[in-house]
Amino acid sequence: MPADRGAGSVAAMAVERRGHLPELSPDVFERPQLQGETLTRADTVRLAVTHNPELRKLYADLGIASADVLQAGRLSNPNFSASIMTSSESGMANQLTFGLAQNFADLLLMPSRRRISEGQLERTKTEVAAAILDLIARTEAAFYRLAAAREIARLRELQERASGLSSELAGRFREAGNISALALHLEQAAASEARLAAVDARMLVEEARFELNRLMGLHASEAVWSVEQGLALPVVAEDDPNEILILAHEQRLELVSVRRELDLLAEGVTLARRYRYIGEAELGVEFERETDRSRLFGPFISLSLPLFNQNQGAILRSDARLEAGLARLDALEIATGNEVYLAHQRVLGAREKVFEYRDVLVPSRVDIVERTQERVNFMLDDVFDLIRAKQQEYDAYHGYVEAVRDYWIARTELARLVGTELPSGLRFKKELIRLPELIDPDEAAEHDHSEHDHDEPDHEHHAPEPENHEHHHHGGH
Repeated sequence: MPADRGAGSVAAMAVERRGHLPELSPDVFERPQLQGETLTRADTVRLAVTHNPELRKLYADLGIASADVLQAGRLSNPNFSASIMTSSESGMANQLTFGLAQNFADLLLMPSRRRISEGQLERTKTEVAAAILDLIARTEAAFYRLAAAREIARLRELQERASGLSSELAGRFREAGNISALALHLEQAAASEARLAAVDARMLVEEARFELNRLMGLHASEAVWSVEQGLALPVVAEDDPNEILILAHEQRLELVSVRRELDLLAEGVTLARRYRYIGEAELGVEFERETDRSRLFGPFISLSLPLFNQNQGAILRSDARLEAGLARLDALEIATGNEVYLAHQRVLGAREKVFEYRDVLVPSRVDIVERTQERVNFMLDDVFDLIRAKQQEYDAYHGYVEAVRDYWIARTELARLVGTELPSGLRFKKELIRLPELIDPDEAAEHDHSEHDHDEPDHEHHAPEPENHEHHHHGGH
């Protein structure tokens, strides 16, 4: 057995499907020092696959499967027997009997048994690699939720601030007799609802933060890190569903595992049929000293005669298990096809929403604020109309951030179902969405709206710009 109990093979399967990953080994679990660190998505994945305690259990399962292989390659120990019998006749010696026997049925079954155990080890390796990929997908989804939750919390804080100012202004107008008590209460209620929404948004940030912290295998006291700001725009073009379905049938480790299980079950059927008449079979030697002190020595054989049981139950059981395995494979292939197509449709739907927000709704809301500001300047509308328009602009940005978040989570789920990195992700150049103009107009002037993450491959992607360039400065990103 390899010294790493098969962890190297597991890492090779994971790397083949997800590209470069940090070293995967049961001996790499050291506590990280993350005080004040800003983590990228790749950083969170690295921490998850090297620190999550779930993986330590899976590596222990590898050790158990490895032990089964070692055990299957060993003969059972020989049986030693001894007896002493005292004669009732005086002067006669005691009768002594010694025997040494070995079950030679083990010798016949050992090659097949070892192949089955090795196949089970390979299946366990596949399951561990699948669990690693599943952990990566859950970690990436948690990262996207946290990144989006932070942006949404910032927007909710701005809405809270705007609603508070509106309520304060309404109070002054009411004191001057310019608005009714009903109008004042409406503004106060809106300010209260904005405060409650801001509280909920902050709680969602903490929930997403500690969920990601848990997936990275960190204690609550180690949640002293932050994540990079911003989410990326969608890729230029999505993958063809027929192509990724073919990829899923080749690469999805759950399917690979079930196929390997079928090989083991077929081996079990062959074994049960081939050795159906062999039960207990021992070969050995025996020494016996009689009471008259004469000695006897010779071999012996002990066989179980298949008169009443020809192992029919084992054969039926093996056939039934093989039939059940074939049904499981069929069900998983059907489920994979339907799940991949549905997940692909979710990606397309989320993508459509992203560009509808970016190209239509957000620029429209920004334009409404500008036009309302002009009307307020000419005293055609009151300041409350402007504040409401600004809050609706924040809501549009809120929906935009959620749409981008949902898009990347949908892509993560699609990649998990396919079992490997999506081809479109390999030629993806990350272009981040930023919302600095909502926080600090001066900051918006200093930063370009599209920023690139140099950790990602730089090939051919450039996200399409909004068609309405008049509003790009305000709402394009």
